[in-house]
This record gives sequence, C-alpha cells and structure tokens, in this order.
Amino acid sequence: EQVRPKLDVYDVTALSRTGKGNRIVAAVRSGNGVGGLIVAVDFSPARQNIVVTDRDWKLFDEWSDRLLATDVEGLKRAPIRRLGRPPVGRWNYLEMRDRPLTVIATEIIEPVQTFSFQAPHREIRVYNGVAVASTVRDQAVAFDFGTLTGRGRIEIDAERDTLVRVRYANDRAELDSVGELHSFVFAKGERVVTDPLVREFRYMAVYLRSARASVLKVK
Repeated sequence: EQVRPKLDVYDVTALSRTGKGNRIVAAVRSGNGVGGLIVAVDFSPARQNIVVTDRDWKLFDEWSDRLLATDVEGLKRAPIRRLGRPPVGRWNYLEMRDRPLTVIATEIIEPVQTFSFQAPHREIRVYNGVAVASTVRDQAVAFDFGTLTGRGRIEIDAERDTLVRVRYANDRAELDSVGELHSFVFAKGERVVTDPLVREFRYMAVYLRSARASVLKVK
C-alpha cells in the first residue's frame, strides 16, 4: 500500500503575537537531497491560507541559530523554485494530521559508557541495473545511557554537510542484528542536531566515529 503524504498541522496560538511581530522559520532536512515544502497559516476555519509559501519567502542553504530571530547578513541564500499551488502532483488533497509542539527538554544526559564495534546494516547496490541487497558491517560507536526517555542528540566537529546514521536499541544484543537506521542531517554551519521524536531507549549506535551523542531528557 502506498503511503500518502500528510499535511502536518500545528496549533501555534499560544506562540503567536498580535500585529507584525511573528516570524516563521521552517527547517527542512532530506537524507537524499530531494524534497519540497509548503507552508500555510490559517487564522480560523473561515480564514485559511492567509500566509502561504511563495517567491516572497527567503531560502537559505546554510543554517544559523540567529535565523530564528532575524535575517543573518552574509548567510548564503538559494533560489526558490516554485512548483505550483496545491493540489498538484504528490501534494494532491493531502490528509491533515494534528501534530504536537516540541516537548520541552529538562536536561542534557551524557552517556554512562561508550564502546566501538562492527555494526551490521543493510546496503543496496545496483549491478547492471539490478538492485542487490546485502548485509555489511561498518565501524560504529555505541553510547550507553541506561534506559531513559528523551530525544537523541548528535554533535559533530566539522562545519560541513554531513549525514550521520544512528541506531536505537534497548538491549546490547540488538546492536549485533540489522535494525532500522535513522538519519541525522546536518546543514552547512550546523553542529548539533536533535531527534524531533521522543523515544525510550538505552543505546545509540552512531555510524560516524567523530560524532558525539547525548540525550535531551524530557518531562
């Protein structure tokens, strides 16, 4: 069954201000370099699409935390490619789903211990037009936090485009089997990325030896 794209809906009433003191920043990540974005602001069921993404928006392919408050001088901008107004293509009458705002983190948890190991994962390669799946092992570092609930956090040293793959596990034996990998995508200039989802886990296996893992503990 084909998974239909969803339109995520956030209630930001408590964050908005009366007048022109509102700024909308949407951070988009893609593990394969492909993607698109649509944003619309509704005032009420009777007043929808008051603000929509169009050529008046600004697009940056570099990140700075200051973008949350203001435009940053010298930050590289990218051209906007307008695909058309929905419904069109994959954005044809999207199904809406209510999404919660980010859970407030209470503290940063450092790992109790770390260890290196050969981590298995699935790899698909194309030979003469035929896709072949195999299991390979790469060097990884496991970060042990003890069992907790929170949001995984990855920090890197190099300020460049980087994709870091992460495996969550609750038991050490799981690390020796093939499991789901999650991608942490870093924009140029970005050093820390936090998993948007709250998870319960013990281990984070990171497929990049120079990366460091921690956890934002939530209430």
